[in-house]
This record gives sequence, structure tokens and C-alpha cells, in this order.
Amino acid sequence: MQSEKDLGSAPPAEWRNEIDQTAIPGGFFGEIIFFHKVSKALILTDTIINLELDKIDQPWRLATRITGMYHPRGQLFFGMRLPLLLQRAKARAAMEKILSWHPHTIILSHGRCFETGADQILERLFYRALQEHRPEPE
Repeated sequence: MQSEKDLGSAPPAEWRNEIDQTAIPGGFFGEIIFFHKVSKALILTDTIINLELDKIDQPWRLATRITGMYHPRGQLFFGMRLPLLLQRAKARAAMEKILSWHPHTIILSHGRCFETGADQILERLFYRALQEHRPEPE
């Protein structure tokens, strides 16, 4: 049961003028993504991981390398990939909203932040998911 204080796809009135948000579906790993309008910063917790290999020990270093979730490219968190495919319409709507914000930076809770080129990074990361959701041209 969702309470009045639970966050969803739309920002609450208290911060709507400063921060926009959307929900990325993902089963256990769903996430609310925030966009700070003035700084044009996208704020993520688990959707994208960009770990620095020299800052983690084995066996995590090997697991991070295998999944591709390491700096400088980063990747979608592997635990969200299948749920995003299973919830295609919701995932596409959220990803298109994120891309429409045209953020300058991406702030991550797991790994090195992306200080420039946010549009290109998001296009690269979301490309496959967006392509799989788009109808074929007639």
C-alpha cells in the first residue's frame, strides 16, 4: 500500500519548481530518478554503476569487470536489465523523460560521477532498451 509520503513519477508540490523526477521500473530494484533543474544534474542511486576498478578488491573487481559496470563507461545495473525489458512501456516512458531533461552531469551513488557528456552517456546506456521498445517503421 502506497502512503501519501511515497515517491512516484511526479514530484511533490514542495519541490516541483526545483526538482523533477521519474520512476524507473525494476522489480526489487526500481528507482526514483531526480533532476535538479538549476544545475541540470541527474541524480541516481542504482540505475547506473560506474565503479573505479583500482578502488575495489577481488572478487568484486572481477565481477565489476565482467558486468561492464566500471569507469569510464559505466553500465545499467545488471539487476535492473531484465525487469526493464519486462516492463518495456514504463521503462521507455521513464527513459524518454530522462533524455528530455538534457542533463549536464550525472551524480551516482555507486562509482564515479559523470561530470560532462551526460546526454551521450544516457543515449549509449539507454539505446538498446529504447530500440527494443520502438515500433518498426512501416
